Amino acid sequence: MEHQNLLDLKIKTKLDSEDKRYLLMLLSIRMKKYHEQNKMVTSFKPEDIIYQDGSFDFLEVKNISPLLVNDKDTAILHNIIGLANLGFCLFLPDYDIANGLLDKSVVSDRFNSFVTIFDEKDRDYFKSVLVDARNTGQLPAIPYYYDYAVQKEKSDTSKGQSPSLIRATEAGKYMADKEEAAFGDIFFFVTITASMLIGIGSLLIFFLK
Repeated sequence: MEHQNLLDLKIKTKLDSEDKRYLLMLLSIRMKKYHEQNKMVTSFKPEDIIYQDGSFDFLEVKNISPLLVNDKDTAILHNIIGLANLGFCLFLPDYDIANGLLDKSVVSDRFNSFVTIFDEKDRDYFKSVLVDARNTGQLPAIPYYYDYAVQKEKSDTSKGQSPSLIRATEAGKYMADKEEAAFGDIFFFVTITASMLIGIGSLLIFFLK
């Protein structure tokens, strides 16, 4: 079945920073589901991340096996670093993801120089993955970005801060023109995801099946 990938959709230029966060959350949820099925993502290249049938997915997924990694924790470690690296490249100003993802070691070594590209509430997470987990080989306390974002949101809300995850986003608002009607579907899905984050979790399971 025909699909579009992140390069086709011009994700880098069409999404603002909050929508990129939603995209990473969706991919984080999908990745976690694969891990629960004893599978792992084997490519985070933008051309291997697709949008099809109202959902984002990874094109390259394989069963976790000794031919790929030593154990499941190692598979999860590789995957959360891969997704975080994709996030780094999405947020990095003036970087064209069509050139491919940056080398993880470069991102890790230079992270402090670019930490401000991330929203302040996300900096601890990306540091825990791109720097700490990569250097130690140990999974962070909260491996998945979606889980971190939700926990962070709950913590901020309990402190009286305004929850950013419940920002209303109109479907199709970021379409460049009417010919990009398919792109509007993405933002409709993003809007639904925002609603999920504030209590409609059952819909998430429906869309990701």
